[in-house]
Amino acid sequence: MFNVVNGSGSVTGSALVSHPGINKVSFTGSTASGRVVGTAAISNMTRMTLELGGKSPALVFADSDIDLVVEGLFNGIFFNAGQVCDASSRAIVDRTIADEVLGRLVEKAAAVRPGPGLDPESTMGPLVSAQHRAKVLSFVERARQDKLRFAIDRSSEQNQGNFVGPVIVENAPTDHPVWREEIFGPVLAFTVADGPEEIVRLARDTRYGLGAAIYSRDIGRVLAVADTIDAGTIYVNGHGFLDPSFPFGGLGLSGMGKDLGAEQMDHFLETKSLLISAINA
Repeated sequence: MFNVVNGSGSVTGSALVSHPGINKVSFTGSTASGRVVGTAAISNMTRMTLELGGKSPALVFADSDIDLVVEGLFNGIFFNAGQVCDASSRAIVDRTIADEVLGRLVEKAAAVRPGPGLDPESTMGPLVSAQHRAKVLSFVERARQDKLRFAIDRSSEQNQGNFVGPVIVENAPTDHPVWREEIFGPVLAFTVADGPEEIVRLARDTRYGLGAAIYSRDIGRVLAVADTIDAGTIYVNGHGFLDPSFPFGGLGLSGMGKDLGAEQMDHFLETKSLLISAINA
């Protein structure tokens, strides 16, 4: 049976999650909301899986195919106006190719045309609400106030509708909200790194662990680096190509449990042990 319960946001959600008759909660949303859901569920010891936010890194090594890098970074952060849980929101690029990658990425971002989905000329839709638009813009404004450098800033080109154009912030400090926090909008933190060790170190500098992308022509490097990255899903030379047979879920602030794949069924089942010593005939 599939039953839809409509209601007003947190009121309905809270009633469902905290109800003792609910045996399993599967939630997808922000880390902040996930904490609330998890606390309500644990009050009844209700089993749960939480697929939450992310601050996914893209590790771009010097031997990468730049065509694939530019396409992957662009789609990774600007698809769906950045409203994707595992959006590739931190690009960490080897210095030897950073200028070319950034230049081509800015060129593509400059050609984006935000607009309504029914407009055939539009190439980027709106954010989900005015409230969320204000939140995304607050990150951009914070970066301006802190005098960070923008490779491109099209955040406020349209005053009507909930649109935010592409934004790329260069070399944000690693303690800055643009680098650390999930923005859930078309805002990319682009950072230049000196060599493979620094690329990996910066990529690991996060409490999220939903996704990551590795760009390199060296499969040995890809496999070695993937083993060091704490993320539930790692893409290679691209971003966002999922397969429903592969489990999807995060670590750390990105949640717990898996969606998709055979593993997801484990969270909806209980193992029962039946031990029999002897049965008289």
